[in-house]
Amino acid sequence: MNTKGIDHVITILGSLISFLCVLLTGIQLISYIFGIFPAMQQRSLFLGFILSIILLIHIRSKLERKILDLWSVFLLLGTIFAASYTFINWYEMSFRVIRPEKLDLMVGILMIAAVVNCANIRLGRPLPLIGMLFIFYALFGQYIKGNMGTVSFTIQRVISNLTMETSGIFGTILGTAAKQIFVFMIFGSFLELSGASEFFLKITSTMLGSLKGSGAKVNTMAGGLLGMVSGSAVANVMAVGPMTFPMMKKDGFSNNFCGAIAAISGTGGQLMPPVMGTAAFIIAETLAVSYGEVTKAALIPGILFYLTIWITINCHSNHLGLEGRQEKAEWMPVVKDGFYYLVPIIFLIITISVLKWSPIKAGMWSTVLVVAVSQLNKEKRMTLKTIIQAMENSAKGALTVSAACAVAGIIVGILSVTGLGLKFSTVLLAFSGGHKIVLLIVTMVAGLILGMGMTTTSVYIVLSVLVAPALVDFGVEPIAAHMFVFYFGILSCITPPVATAVFASASLLNVSPIKLGLYTSRIAIPIYIIPFLFVLNPALLMLEGTGVWIIVEFILSALTVIALCSSIEGCFVTELNGPERVLLFVGAVCELHTSVMVKLFSNLLIAIILLKNIRQKKQ
Repeated sequence: MNTKGIDHVITILGSLISFLCVLLTGIQLISYIFGIFPAMQQRSLFLGFILSIILLIHIRSKLERKILDLWSVFLLLGTIFAASYTFINWYEMSFRVIRPEKLDLMVGILMIAAVVNCANIRLGRPLPLIGMLFIFYALFGQYIKGNMGTVSFTIQRVISNLTMETSGIFGTILGTAAKQIFVFMIFGSFLELSGASEFFLKITSTMLGSLKGSGAKVNTMAGGLLGMVSGSAVANVMAVGPMTFPMMKKDGFSNNFCGAIAAISGTGGQLMPPVMGTAAFIIAETLAVSYGEVTKAALIPGILFYLTIWITINCHSNHLGLEGRQEKAEWMPVVKDGFYYLVPIIFLIITISVLKWSPIKAGMWSTVLVVAVSQLNKEKRMTLKTIIQAMENSAKGALTVSAACAVAGIIVGILSVTGLGLKFSTVLLAFSGGHKIVLLIVTMVAGLILGMGMTTTSVYIVLSVLVAPALVDFGVEPIAAHMFVFYFGILSCITPPVATAVFASASLLNVSPIKLGLYTSRIAIPIYIIPFLFVLNPALLMLEGTGVWIIVEFILSALTVIALCSSIEGCFVTELNGPERVLLFVGAVCELHTSVMVKLFSNLLIAIILLKNIRQKKQ
């Protein structure tokens, strides 16, 4: 085929991809409104679209390099056949799980191959390899001696379990992706194209512009606002960084500090209610609790996360001797020009948290509100063309997380049939020696290692079935255990050596990603402590205690964060000497102790040192 012919095929594929994306979003919207498909049909249809779009994009990218990927073409045809076969024959297949027909098995093999291949394309090798390891465990686990061994499973049993019922690939995790996650992908895409992102950045710039270290604080607030909708640390850094780095450098911050703050604030958006990226929906589904309960539990840890960044910026600014600007920007005109963009966000919070609407209903009506309020902005008014573009972006934004959820279905399906999760929990509990803090540290390390190069959703799914049960068995509240593993799945984005958010910052600033990663993990030490605080003090998740006790625990945790930030930066309001830095660090770590007397003494020590530092500044 000549170059002109290849270019023509590439153009056709691009149009086909756009059409399929819009069609998928349209089908999803119709199913949300009318609920026309049973679970197995909706999930097979959804997955068929997702895998086909991923493969078409991959084939197109290869053609652009003058390569014809015949394997992907074969998988594309196999995916269309397998998804169509499952969609049509799902009811009869459910009765043949124990004795599948040859065609059932062929369809199952095609579906597993397509899922693993597409996950490899969108996510890289780690998660697909883990999925394949689980399949091999089911097939060959009988040869493993000891507690981790399993009974013999035939290949027919494994394939039918994974592809012929709602306990494997087509399980509840994929269902969550097809429903709750996708509806918020739609909401986020519409919000972005409506001009809301520009408003968020502009309002934070004007409101915080006169503060000390204003550029970094603008980055922090904008990162939080955009990150909770996008659910992607890298995308958040790439969106906010170019606009805020010049402001931060003008304030006098180094490249390393600019990159670290951008990476950390971009990562934390997934912890902030009400949207929390995407994994929060899977937490709710896994624990069989309402989405509102998850967002309620995440509120204080999310506030502590961003309070840590804010305090770090203040301490670093004081260390550099920076002062706030005298001139104050007028922020009221900006609010008047774009206050209506806050209406869908406020509506979403109220409908989920107060009115207890389902995430799908709340997300749908919030999206309608986005289109309505955008009509008030003449420049960014959403037209039919913009709406179609938002629908296309919604589907494209869902590709990665949906591929991850499909592989997670393989993992969960194997766990359910082999009982590996229970065995793994037993091993972890034995390894901890009965010490909760040891078990938490092991869990933290597992989360950070598994998170290397994987999405937050992928890490959470793996840890929730392997590690979280061990925490629950130890006596940790279920939602606290799942929030703990979720938190460290997120923090893998800023933890070397594979810190994706840091690499994004480094590429924008043209600095060494390794050096930036080490610097980022150093100033983020207080953030690594927060999960330990809310597991050991469930009041921070609003799981127990009165309102007064929750406030007290929050204040004590905030004091711990301030002590750690000051110790690491070597400055609170003025410079700290060596012994003071050491004592602040020790006092903060003592907050993890269960003894009331130890915690009382540590808080008193921290308060004395900080008050002394404030007094030195006044003098």
